[in-house]
Amino acid sequence: MAINLELASRIKELSTPRETREDVVEYYQEKYPENWRRKLAEEHQGFTTGKKTTFQSITSIQRRFQARGEKRWEDTNPSAKQREEYAAHGEYLPPKPPDAIRVDGNVCVRYQDNPCEARDISITLEGDEMKYLLENYDMQVIINKYMLIDLDDDDPTIEECPCGGPECECDFEITVLEE
Repeated sequence: MAINLELASRIKELSTPRETREDVVEYYQEKYPENWRRKLAEEHQGFTTGKKTTFQSITSIQRRFQARGEKRWEDTNPSAKQREEYAAHGEYLPPKPPDAIRVDGNVCVRYQDNPCEARDISITLEGDEMKYLLENYDMQVIINKYMLIDLDDDDPTIEECPCGGPECECDFEITVLEE
């Protein structure tokens, strides 16, 4: 599977920027479930200022997320300075993608060795399907969903048209589905 930059760009436009402490923490908890506190502190250090040094120590940042009780840090509000730090840090993280999308329009596909043809599609991706699309950003994921085959099928019988000719135009809309 190949990354489709246009598809990735369109989904990114529909995504929400990470601006709060909760957004930043959520990212690190998903990406580094075992040691998210340490990774967050290491990468957050560059957004902090200390009293005597340029940056706060990693240990000092980790104290913000000490596990005395379940998610104790959620019960405290970050200071205005910390809110600015998290907003700045969030700009460097990937945005929060939508939980579910709807894809409507036409896609040019080729069935085995037959000529390319446009197909009208209307599909919904959510849950594990959406997660798989976000890992790959490949049009084949959308085509496989349309054809009701496994999203990760390595040898699909129908695939995105490789020719890119004038009669092969993809024209589809992606909309975010509200929860």
